[in-house]
Amino acid sequence: AKNIVSEYKSKDVDLDLEMKRLENYIKSLNTKDKQKEYLSNIVSEAQKYLPSFAEFKIVDTFDVNNLSVKVRRSELSPSLYLSQTGSGANWVAFHIAMMLGFHKHFIEKDSAVFNFLIFDQPSQVYFPKSKYDPIKKIQIFDENSEDALAVKEMFETMQRAIEDTNEKLQILVLDHAGRDIWGNVKGINEVAEWIDDNALILKDWQVEENRIKQNEDNPE
Repeated sequence: AKNIVSEYKSKDVDLDLEMKRLENYIKSLNTKDKQKEYLSNIVSEAQKYLPSFAEFKIVDTFDVNNLSVKVRRSELSPSLYLSQTGSGANWVAFHIAMMLGFHKHFIEKDSAVFNFLIFDQPSQVYFPKSKYDPIKKIQIFDENSEDALAVKEMFETMQRAIEDTNEKLQILVLDHAGRDIWGNVKGINEVAEWIDDNALILKDWQVEENRIKQNEDNPE
């Protein structure tokens, strides 16, 4: 903050005038009056990205005060908070849908929110059963199993959102699901596979950590 103030002073910018200009601009946005409209739009966008494996089929509302989603099983059923649905599959489905809905809205409104998302192991709930191949040193999945198809649908849903935003949205996924699950989904690129000598936690770090721990356990 001090660096920013110093920079403005060096450019002889009237800070009070600039702050006034920004305040007037923010007021002109009238975001409070538009909040209902914006939230309705976000929920509508989220509905488009709700994976089919979600037990509850309708995104009802987004509760701003509690930062929570309310969902419905059908048009005639009562709305429930996501925490009341009691299903990991519902949780991951609605989290994906809402996050994509939010970012689709942000991009359309040319918001200052960064246009990227990071999903960490979204397949955890549906992680497909596999067999380890000792020769290839990889897990082999049954790509036609129900779990594998659900995981593949997650990737397809994310890719659809990227296409809907004309590739303005970037999604980074950290997951155990490999190419045999998402390999046929157009537009997905593998950046890195952290395994064996290319592990995310470098072996040198592990050796150093063990050495430090041994010194702590056996002080001179």
